[in-house]
Amino acid sequence: MGSMRLFFSISLFCIASSSILKFRPSNDVQDLYDYLMKPSVPSRNRNPEYYKQFGLEVPTQLKAFSYTNCGNPATELAVLTALTVSPDPIALPGTVTIGFGVNIRKTFDSPLQMSVKIEKSVFGTYITIPCVENFGSCDYSDFCAILAGVQCPGEFVDKGIPCKCPFTNGNYTLPGISFPVDVPFLPSGDYRASANMTYNGLNVGCYQIMATFA
Repeated sequence: MGSMRLFFSISLFCIASSSILKFRPSNDVQDLYDYLMKPSVPSRNRNPEYYKQFGLEVPTQLKAFSYTNCGNPATELAVLTALTVSPDPIALPGTVTIGFGVNIRKTFDSPLQMSVKIEKSVFGTYITIPCVENFGSCDYSDFCAILAGVQCPGEFVDKGIPCKCPFTNGNYTLPGISFPVDVPFLPSGDYRASANMTYNGLNVGCYQIMATFA
């Protein structure tokens, strides 16, 4: 489970298990959170007639996992050169396989600030999942503190890939690592997530991921 949390922190899927900035949400925020965390049918599995019967435009279907850089790759300290996730859609509980390549141009350490935004598609419109008990669209003052207690997976150790602060400069590649995920921390549906990381005023990296959970 430790390795699962590590890897999803890098690829923006481990925020569910972190715990730094807890607060008591208002009833409205909690109601919205509870609504968005209910399972829904991914757009790729719906017939266009479903939307038409409600007088809605047929949304653009999310047909495959994808990621994009939402910052400036020319100035970022870390740049993803590859990121793969399978199966697609991601089936949880189940076994997930992730591979990546990253070029860390300059070593960065604590405090690693991270701003995360997670959205879920509702009738073709992406709605922000609020931050509740440190899960959802949250700001983290130092993500290094979350990674500090993580045990590095053997695959990372064997290849010399850093999994906690400091992240030293270098080119790192992991062809693929498979691990079981026991809990459906994101219910079925289409999601869009982004993470913007900074270190001492420098841009570490900004990435947006679009994925379907089944």
